[in-house]
Amino acid sequence: MRLVRCAVVCLVLVLGWSILQPEALAGGTFQREPTFADQVDTFYATRTTPANRQKFFSILLFVLLGGAATYAQLRGIKKVVSVD
Repeated sequence: MRLVRCAVVCLVLVLGWSILQPEALAGGTFQREPTFADQVDTFYATRTTPANRQKFFSILLFVLLGGAATYAQLRGIKKVVSVD
């Protein structure tokens, strides 16, 4: 009878420990692969810092003004060459 009581106590202790400490049975914390949503969040978080926003707008302004200046220059050359 004493052996059965000891076995039941050990079983209760093991079950209680496994319920209270599930990561101990799994061998540590579970590391999952980053999903597409995680990658988008990381991409957006690094791109929305103030320094990166300033770089983006300065490049955008440079491209727009450069394109406008090029268009105006080529349009003016076209008008000079036209025979009207």
